[in-house]
Amino acid sequence: QGPVLGPVSCMLSRAGQHVLETHLTSPVAGASGASMFAPLAPFPGELESLRPLDDPWAGYDPAVQAPPSQVPAAGPDVGLEVLKRPAAGSALCGGRRGRRLSPDVRSRLIEDVIEASSPSSCRLETHPAQTILTPGRACSIWGRASHAADSFAPFFASKPMNFDGELSQMVHRIGVVSHRGQKADSPNQDDFFIISRPESLLFGVLDGHGQDGHHVAHFAQEWLPKLLVERLKLGQAWADAVRGSFEDANARLAKELPNSEFSGSTVSLAMIESSAARSLRLRLAFVGDSAIVHAKRQPGASWDWTRLMNIHRPDRKDESARIKAAGGSVAPAMGSSSSRLETPEWSLGMSRSFGDCHALPFGLSHEPEVPEELQLQDKEEHFLLACSDGIWDMVSPAQAVAFVGKFAPNEAQLAAERLVSKAQLRWQQSGHLVDDITAVVVWLQFAAEIPPKELLFEG
Repeated sequence: QGPVLGPVSCMLSRAGQHVLETHLTSPVAGASGASMFAPLAPFPGELESLRPLDDPWAGYDPAVQAPPSQVPAAGPDVGLEVLKRPAAGSALCGGRRGRRLSPDVRSRLIEDVIEASSPSSCRLETHPAQTILTPGRACSIWGRASHAADSFAPFFASKPMNFDGELSQMVHRIGVVSHRGQKADSPNQDDFFIISRPESLLFGVLDGHGQDGHHVAHFAQEWLPKLLVERLKLGQAWADAVRGSFEDANARLAKELPNSEFSGSTVSLAMIESSAARSLRLRLAFVGDSAIVHAKRQPGASWDWTRLMNIHRPDRKDESARIKAAGGSVAPAMGSSSSRLETPEWSLGMSRSFGDCHALPFGLSHEPEVPEELQLQDKEEHFLLACSDGIWDMVSPAQAVAFVGKFAPNEAQLAAERLVSKAQLRWQQSGHLVDDITAVVVWLQFAAEIPPKELLFEG
């Protein structure tokens, strides 16, 4: 038995090396007698720089896999190693090495997670939108579909990802974390996608709700980027392409998931493109209450921030007017509960969404709102936070910007992990069930040269 460092429990491997178990967390009661773990607040001093470990049960599907067993990673490296587990029917998962732990983790991006992951947590698969783009010039990272069996995964387990493409296409510094909440009988209903090219980045966050909300969110996560890229390549203007894509995707949803009429999802997406030397164009679209925040500062100054989306609450003046004109009604906000759009069978805490077809006759809208585009200049530092309400219900934009702004651009993944842990801790302290939590952190990088015009979406 190795030493115990506060909440960090160690064990001596058969090879005689100390290995750090996935107990960098506090125990939480789990299903089926299993122990589940919730990340603690950042450690003080040197331990604060230790990397959070992947949950050994993340991505486990009891319908197709045997329970994972833990096997120490082999190798000559000195230091602490993450325990690896074999996939069903194999000696070791994917043959990749476990991530080496040391206090020196100050370079931490989503690429590090992908390179160190096992096939159970990050699988090689191409996003549908990537197939439309120039071969070899795109990289995709996107959430894997949630299924009923994922309801038995540990609370706070990380959402498994899909990935394809060359990591060298990731120009901007990106961090992504999506954790299942503490809701019985419900898998992680959040989702996300990132489609990166050297001259552009398309990304988004989705938050499903209702019994089939995870299916609706994943459907939108696959179809909306694909339909949007197709329309942009045809030369459509951004607003027209976005609205047409939402309309087409909702029509497909009604045909392919006909039993999901009482489920839906938020969608917040952004596209960043090189538009001129040392300049970036930022375009947005959204439905629901997931939001994107933009932070900027002059070198050495304090961060200024802007929430780029006026989220769709039923009591927003213009939204309320549309709902009432359609014959619907709005229940006012009470205490910590937001206002709700009332229908005979259900009520919604938002006035626009993807899906939720049952609420359309009562004033719900599928039409995305398209904020004014922004031109970002390299004389300032910039980063974007795209988060589900698992973050925003517990951490204000000002707090989130101040927190993430303490990290360097090449620590975007570390910043996302710590932000999610902060929100999760506040959920637990609030006494409420913990919502699913997703955060995408994007530190913007400015190219010295303008990419060839034919490679850009000109719409």
